[in-house]
Amino acid sequence: METVKTTGELLQRYASGERDFPGIDLEGRVRKDISLEGTDLSGINLAGANLAECPLENINFRGANLEEIWFQSSNIRGVNFEGANLRNANLTHSLADGANFTNAILTGADLRCASMENVNLTRANLKDAVIGGSYTGEDIDFEESAPYLRDAIFFDTIMPDGSIQTNS
Repeated sequence: METVKTTGELLQRYASGERDFPGIDLEGRVRKDISLEGTDLSGINLAGANLAECPLENINFRGANLEEIWFQSSNIRGVNFEGANLRNANLTHSLADGANFTNAILTGADLRCASMENVNLTRANLKDAVIGGSYTGEDIDFEESAPYLRDAIFFDTIMPDGSIQTNS
């Protein structure tokens, strides 16, 4: 399979029915003049892809395989990750405000310093995820993490320690 080199090529191949793009590297190549905003990429396989520092607002990644993806410092505001596999994903310093992580698998994901205001984490699996400021391998202090998860929705959410949390 030929490697995807540009955002335009990714969209063209996706539109023609292709869904598997594991390991593509578009770091810094998603330009403002080629908008992915609002694009439906549900069910896509981007496992191991590098989308660091990319503007990806309001994309639909429902049911996508995003295992070990790099979203570091990316704008993923309003993205739909419902049912997506984000196992061991790097979301450090990303802007994820308003994102939907319902039923998403975030086990082992790195969410340090990610802005996650008003996110929906209903039935998301955060087991072994790294949340908050610096993480030393000790127990996670959710009081310290609170600013990063302001107004987040927790309903039957599996937390990093394996406990289940629901807020009102």
